[in-house]
Amino acid sequence: MRTSKSSSFTVRNCTDQTAPRTADLSVTKTDGVTSVNAGGSATYTLTVSNAGPNSTAATLTDPVAAGLTKTGVSCAAATGGATCPASPGVSSLESGLALPSIPSGGTLTFTVTATVTATGGSVVNAATISVPATTIEPNTGNNTASDTDTVTPTADLTLTKTNGVSSVNPAGTTTYTITLINNGPSGAGGTVLTDPAATGLTTTGVSCVAAGGGACPVITILTLQSGVTVATLPAGGSVTLSVTATVTAVGGNVTNSVTATLPGGTVDLTPTGTVSDTDTVSSITDLNVTKTGPAYAVPGEALTFTVTVTNTTAVPAAAYTVTDTLPAGLTYVSASNGGTYDSATRTVTWSLLSLAGSAQQTLTVTAAAPSEAQVTGGLTSVQNTASVALPGETALGNNTSAPTDTRLILTSVSKEVRNVSTGTAFGTSGGGKPGEILEYCLITRNLGGADLGAPTGYVVTDAVPASVTASLNAYDAAEPGADTGFGVKVTRGAAPTAYLKSAAATLTDTGSTFGRGRLSVNLGVLTAGETVTICFQTTIR
Repeated sequence: MRTSKSSSFTVRNCTDQTAPRTADLSVTKTDGVTSVNAGGSATYTLTVSNAGPNSTAATLTDPVAAGLTKTGVSCAAATGGATCPASPGVSSLESGLALPSIPSGGTLTFTVTATVTATGGSVVNAATISVPATTIEPNTGNNTASDTDTVTPTADLTLTKTNGVSSVNPAGTTTYTITLINNGPSGAGGTVLTDPAATGLTTTGVSCVAAGGGACPVITILTLQSGVTVATLPAGGSVTLSVTATVTAVGGNVTNSVTATLPGGTVDLTPTGTVSDTDTVSSITDLNVTKTGPAYAVPGEALTFTVTVTNTTAVPAAAYTVTDTLPAGLTYVSASNGGTYDSATRTVTWSLLSLAGSAQQTLTVTAAAPSEAQVTGGLTSVQNTASVALPGETALGNNTSAPTDTRLILTSVSKEVRNVSTGTAFGTSGGGKPGEILEYCLITRNLGGADLGAPTGYVVTDAVPASVTASLNAYDAAEPGADTGFGVKVTRGAAPTAYLKSAAATLTDTGSTFGRGRLSVNLGVLTAGETVTICFQTTIR
């Protein structure tokens, strides 16, 4: 019998073991420049590449960068089978943007825009590409890229200059307002303002006010004309200058310019440069006339009136005419500078050939004041004006002078007397027996047009006649009070009759011309047209 041996073996089920994915991703980032402007914009290009050997998903992160504010992101291109992510955004890019699987040899290109918020220094913008944990990254040295730019300070300056008018007058004055504003974003300290001397203008003064943190420089006419430095001008700050000038041009135009120059290293994205104000210089001559004369006169007095013609511009005046029509009551005597008189129109006329710019011409006319009869008849004052006429002149408001006003001075004092004892009426003379009472009255009239007596008072005096004795208490009975010693009676217009004490009115019974006493009454101001009656009584000796 044959015996056979059997053998045994174990078969094991083995699963294929897949090797880990390997992908060498890289990222680059650039904006193509080395410097950016404060307040400006920058555009960065990010390129993600897969050098293989395997495909892989990835995350692209471009975090917030100091001094920059991202404004947009887009996937500009995908090559080598790569696919752009759907709707990439700024927030997703800054927190980590998931990218679809990038095949070996594939690239993705992104465009990122940003605003530069830094006002100086530099800005650094970095990006990182990372792979998932299931992918081996053999070279991490190219997984981060950054772009560094120097920030150039920028200041948007606004510069204006105006005097608010379109024309100026020769020899006149004008005021220019210069305003310099820094709209930022960077400071503009060190900006130089230059307002050079302008043909046809002479600068006479300059002042400055500042706002918004700006500071006025120490400034004079010379420093402004050569260039003055505004040391402090932050974003939002301003300085405003007021510049006064005299117009020396006599025609044409005058142009006044100012320039603002930023300090080195600071740029203005919208340069202001030089601004100007241009005005037409008026070629029109303006003549002004004034007239002066005596304020007071007595009847028949020779009065001299002065007429002054002024050329208020620097433009010479050609032939012109001055006229002065004498009012009723004045009698022409003579005129200077060849003036002629027309008795029919009562007008004095001067025909003059020229008047230089800013010059004056003085003329005089002499006339006699009204007579006493005319003043007594009511002509108590005379008013007189003069006029100038220049062909082509348009400013006519000052071609006629304000009137002169000459007030006539004329007074009269008359004396009347009556016998109180016998009851006779007042007359220019009177008499009686010893012991009888005579009453004397002085009638004072202001017949002219001027108030008289200020400031010391208008005083009426009279000597007591030699044949009588003044009664120092004649009106005691008429005066309603209980006091005594009233020797003078005063009647003044509609006012009640006043009784004055002899001591106050200075009525004496001794001294003076005839040795029998004197009357002296101060009436204060004797107004034009006023009549005052002063009475006192005496006893015949």
